[in-house]
Amino acid sequence: MKIYLFLLSFIILSSSCHQKKKTNVPTLKTTPEFVDFHRQFYHSNTKGFSKLKKKYPYLFPHETPDSIWHQKQINREDLTLLEKVDSVFGNFTQERKKLTKLFANIQHNFPNFHPPKTFTLITNLDYEHPVTYADSLLFLSLDMYLGSDSEVYQSFPKYLSKNYKKSKLTVDVATQIIDRFVTLKKGSTFLEKIIHHGKRLFVLKTLLPDYSEQELMGHEKNKYHWMIENEARIWAYFIENKLLYSTDFTLDRRFNQIAPFSKFYLDIDPQTPDRIGIWLGLQIVKSYQRQTDKNLADILNTPPLKLFQDSKYKPTK
Repeated sequence: MKIYLFLLSFIILSSSCHQKKKTNVPTLKTTPEFVDFHRQFYHSNTKGFSKLKKKYPYLFPHETPDSIWHQKQINREDLTLLEKVDSVFGNFTQERKKLTKLFANIQHNFPNFHPPKTFTLITNLDYEHPVTYADSLLFLSLDMYLGSDSEVYQSFPKYLSKNYKKSKLTVDVATQIIDRFVTLKKGSTFLEKIIHHGKRLFVLKTLLPDYSEQELMGHEKNKYHWMIENEARIWAYFIENKLLYSTDFTLDRRFNQIAPFSKFYLDIDPQTPDRIGIWLGLQIVKSYQRQTDKNLADILNTPPLKLFQDSKYKPTK
């Protein structure tokens, strides 16, 4: 009898926890719209092309004659990219689910956000604009996410092409939306800048809780672990070289921008990942959150220097 009562209590408690957990999952007020434009474009005949152009005029600039578009529809390189995109993404079902979950998390944290109409495109390896977000519209260049080892990226530097993979698409979408939706004062000192970037990365972690920091930053595993193991050394280097309150703009290029590695100007440089400053900024923001238990809005509104002081940040040795 005791065993029966225990099992019954366990089942009820488990069911209650499950239901409670389920109710905490953010849901969207409206269903997001996805348009598989890349398929519609390449599979349309003359009549279908005219309908497509009339329906989405903003995707067909007036200065580009129809003959150019028709040539693209039969171009061998375009069709090869189409074939590769279809083999990697299929009907885009998995990515729709991930993006819908992302949109729900954004709306939960920023109620004024409305899910954009999302278009899938093939843009002939436009690496500068793999994701374009314009408030109500979102454009995804799927040919920039075919896998880091895809032969189409052979001419790209490895430190860039390593992130041209399917799993990075949702991260890039979130990043673009954050840049438009979250405005932060950048500051002038190196410390203010890394905390600014740390806040952005903290928002990214909040919106994509299923992703690790390594995945969000796109670092190689060995370099990411080097950074974790050497956090105290990195911090000591910044302090000893008086970089924290420096206004030297070259520090951004050395420690905050995408590159093959960070630049301490030491023999260890090739072992390091890029954007070490951004990652360190995130650790400061995380320390502040632990110390103060502030919510996301408060963290974003806290001035960088006050955040640093209240964070009591001190890396473990």
